[in-house]
Amino acid sequence: MLLQSPFFALRPVCGIVGRLAVTRVTGPGARGSYRAVMVLLAREALADLKARFSGLWSQTWPIMAATEATIVVVLLVGDFAAPAQSDAPLLRLVLLSIGGAVIYCALLNAIGSPAIGDGVDVAGWILRRHRA
Repeated sequence: MLLQSPFFALRPVCGIVGRLAVTRVTGPGARGSYRAVMVLLAREALADLKARFSGLWSQTWPIMAATEATIVVVLLVGDFAAPAQSDAPLLRLVLLSIGGAVIYCALLNAIGSPAIGDGVDVAGWILRRHRA
């Protein structure tokens, strides 16, 4: 599933070049330069693959939607839980992190994203490698 996507090849390149751009540029322009590099890389990669932005968007929108919804839920729950657990910030951090991960996976599963199946495939490969 994961390896069949033509956009799979873009992930390592974008990550490496983006990190280099951010570490080389200091000051307030660092975020802008990272975004500019990502836009240029995506445009060139899509042209090389003879693909369109709509194809990329159709594969990434569930991940973005689940991320945004998770952020909103965790921030709302964190605001309500703040007065109750102000004496245990580490416990609050752990609970919100676990809760966010559960919400994210549940939303991806509800949307029907192939990311859940891809994650299960990758976990299976990793676990088989350690058994051998």
